[in-house]
Amino acid sequence: MSALPMPPRRLTGAAAWVAVLAAALAGCASGPPPQPALPTLPTAFANVPGDAQPGEPAAAFWQGFQDPQLDALVAQALSANFDLRLAVARLREARALARLADANLLPQVSGTAGAARVRDFNGPNNALATQTLYGVGLDVRWEADLFGRLSAERRAAQAELLSVESDAQALRLSVSAEVARNYFELRGLQERLRVSTASLQTQESTLRLVQARQEVGRGTGLDTERARALVQRTAAGVPALEAALQRTRYRLAVLCG
Repeated sequence: MSALPMPPRRLTGAAAWVAVLAAALAGCASGPPPQPALPTLPTAFANVPGDAQPGEPAAAFWQGFQDPQLDALVAQALSANFDLRLAVARLREARALARLADANLLPQVSGTAGAARVRDFNGPNNALATQTLYGVGLDVRWEADLFGRLSAERRAAQAELLSVESDAQALRLSVSAEVARNYFELRGLQERLRVSTASLQTQESTLRLVQARQEVGRGTGLDTERARALVQRTAAGVPALEAALQRTRYRLAVLCG
């Protein structure tokens, strides 16, 4: 006969507490392993210059180039830009609304005063007399912000003011940066055109010298064709530089109104 399986025994008393403690210790032992601390990067490897100044770009960064013509162009662009004028108008509106929201939290006091001259038969023996009547009125009104509506309106107005100020500052910086970029591009094109014109004159002189050497038998036709090709290649690049220079001038004219 096969042996009957023994029913599981129920742990009671001290045995039950021992089993619970063993399970708790096993759970702690099977937890996630501790993470090692990450090494900190030395400051020498940060690759940050010693004179670096964190922060936003300077509002008048173009003045650092000490170019009076650039300063005049930026000033003209900032005063003639219609988008910037609209941003300034929105900034004034936001500031007025913020002041109004602040004032709504304070008591409102209003007063009236007036004077009038009245002619009536109030004198002695019912004679016609003139009287001056004065009137003064005072009104005080204050709304208690029980549910925080006025405070919420004030915070919303302040947030809107900060947003409009940031937009205006970003637009001002964008306009000035665009003027500075086109100005330096214009100066670069002018210098490239000057160098190309000077090189063309030198190459033309060289071509005449090579032709003279060929005429006296001390040069070849290959040298002459090489010099002529160099002149033609340089001359072909001059109109492109002139066109780019003119386009940059047009962009500056549009930016400056």
